[in-house]
Amino acid sequence: MLRVLKDAILTLDIGTTVAKAVLFDLQGSELAVHETAIPLYTPQPGWVEQDAEEIWQTVLKLMHKAFTDIQGQANVVAVSLATQGGSVVPVLPNGQAVNPLITWMDGRTQPLVREWHENGMAEHIRSICGWTPQPGLPLPSIAWLLRYKPHNFDLTVRWLSLNDFLIHRLTGEFCTNPSMAGEMLLLEMGTGHYSDELCSIAGIRSQQLSPILPSASIVGFLKEDICRLLDLHRTIPLINGGQDHCCEALAVNMTEPNTGLLACGTAWVINAVTDAPLVNAIPPQMNVNEHVIPDRWVVSQFLGAFGATMEWWVKQIWQNHTSRNNHNHMDRFAAINQALQTTEPGSKGLFFLPQPVGEGGSFLSMQLSQTCADMTRAIMEGCAYEVKKALWYLSNSNLSVERLWMIGGASRSAWWRTILANVTGIQVLLSPYSHGPALGAAILACQALGIHSTLRQSLEIFKVEEQVVRPVPDQVSRYQELYPTYVSYARRLAR
Repeated sequence: MLRVLKDAILTLDIGTTVAKAVLFDLQGSELAVHETAIPLYTPQPGWVEQDAEEIWQTVLKLMHKAFTDIQGQANVVAVSLATQGGSVVPVLPNGQAVNPLITWMDGRTQPLVREWHENGMAEHIRSICGWTPQPGLPLPSIAWLLRYKPHNFDLTVRWLSLNDFLIHRLTGEFCTNPSMAGEMLLLEMGTGHYSDELCSIAGIRSQQLSPILPSASIVGFLKEDICRLLDLHRTIPLINGGQDHCCEALAVNMTEPNTGLLACGTAWVINAVTDAPLVNAIPPQMNVNEHVIPDRWVVSQFLGAFGATMEWWVKQIWQNHTSRNNHNHMDRFAAINQALQTTEPGSKGLFFLPQPVGEGGSFLSMQLSQTCADMTRAIMEGCAYEVKKALWYLSNSNLSVERLWMIGGASRSAWWRTILANVTGIQVLLSPYSHGPALGAAILACQALGIHSTLRQSLEIFKVEEQVVRPVPDQVSRYQELYPTYVSYARRLAR
C-alpha cells in the first residue's frame, strides 16, 4: 500500500542575525524548525556588514537540513521567503557580490544623511518614497559607495536586497517584492514603480534594480543544480514573500487599520496599517512602506534602542543579584520580577527619558528613597510613554490603534507588557508563537498557489493564538496624571 505524504511549505526566514527554515503543513501546523546564527562584521567603527556568500551557504545548509528532516514524511510544494529589509548588496551580472552586504544597522552614511537633512534633500526624498533617509538604508549606502568606493560602484551591474539576491541564487531570476523595494528608498510611493529621480540621487539607473512582483507570486523554480544538491527529484516553485516585519504583521492579521504592532527587540518599532499611501497624511517622524498584501501600507516609526538599553541596565545592576535568603546566585530576571512587586505606578516620582536615537537615556527627579527596582520600573514606564506618544500622533492622523500586538523580547516580561497596557490604555496582544515572519511567508505561499480561495481563509487556518493584556482602570488613571509631566520633561531635554 502506497503511503500518501502530506503537502508542506518550506519558509526561509533570513533575518539580520538569525536564519530559520520552518516547515508548515497546509493545515497551519508547524512540522520542523532549523535555525542558525548569521554573523555581523564591523571592519571599521560604525560599519555593520555581512558576507552575502556566507548567508547563501547558510541558506543552503538550512534547506538541506529541512528536506532531509521531512524526507518520507511530507511533500514540499513551495519554498517562500521572509528576509531582513533595508540592506543592500551590489553584484556582477552573474549575481556575485562586488562589496559586502551593507546592513540597515550600518552607520557610515551618517555625515551624508546629515547633509541631506541640512539642505532639504531628506524631506524631498521622503515626499517621493515615504521614507526619511536613515543611515544604513540602501539609498544613502549606494550614494556613499559612489562617493567613497567608486571602483566597486563602477563594477556593480545590479543593486539587490537580500530577498532578490536569494531569489536569483535559487532560481536564476532577478525579482523582488513591494515591501522590500520600498525599503530601498528608491520606490515611488503608491505607484509600484522605481523613481528615476531617486535613482539619479543614488547615481544609478532604475534598470539596475530588480523587477517588482506581488509578494504572493511564484517568481521561478529551484534551479536544477540546487535540486541535485538537495537531492530533490523534481523542481519546486519559489514564492516571492516579503520583508520580515511585514510578513510578521500578516501572520498576526494586521491587515486593516485600528490594529498596531510593536516590535520590541533590540530596537523598538511601532507599526500601523493604512489603506492610503499619502505621506502628508502620516506623522512627519514616521515612514510608510508597502505591505505584503495589495492596497495596504505599513506606517512605522523607530522609537529607540529600548531593548539594548534595558539589556545594559540589567547587566550592570542585576547581573550579580542574589537572594537575601540563601546568598546563592539567583536568576536576574526572577530577581527583577520579585523586586518590581515592591514598586508602584510612577516609580516614586522618578522618570526615565529614553534616547530617541541610539541607546541609553536620562533619569529625572531622582530621590534618595528610590530603589534600583523603582529605577527599573521607570525605564519600562519611559519606554511605554514613548509608545503612548507615537499612538497619539497616529490617532491625530486618523490612524487610531485600538489593539496593539507586542512582539519580541520585551513581550516576555509580564511587568513590561502590563505597564504598556496601563500607560497606553489599550489592549496589548501577545502570542507564544516565535516564528511570525515564517508563518506570514507560508500564508503568502498559500495565496500564490491558490490553496485557499481567500486571504481570510488562509489567516483562519494559520491563525496565531493570542493572549490579551487588558488595562487596569485605576492604573490607567494614574498614568494619565503622570503623562503630562513626562511630556514636559521630554520637551525641556529636547531644547
